Amino acid sequence: MTAHKLTADEVAARLRNKRRAWRSRLGTADTSAKVACAAWDRARAAAVQAERRGRPEAYDELQKILTDWAKGWERWVAQHDSE
Repeated sequence: MTAHKLTADEVAARLRNKRRAWRSRLGTADTSAKVACAAWDRARAAAVQAERRGRPEAYDELQKILTDWAKGWERWVAQHDSE
């Protein structure tokens, strides 16, 4: 059975629905930590969906982005530890 090719309108509608759902979740986050957790959940969900559709490299890309981000903040903290 061949997969149904989505139209541009169907793709746009799916993306709108996802944005709406994530915007709602972010809107209920009342701390920076909860916003960060929601952003992580969104990124992880996208990686899971990509992996299920044959693109496991999404997890590798996410890991690299997070590692680079963490390195920058770790460096900043190390430079400001004495303050």
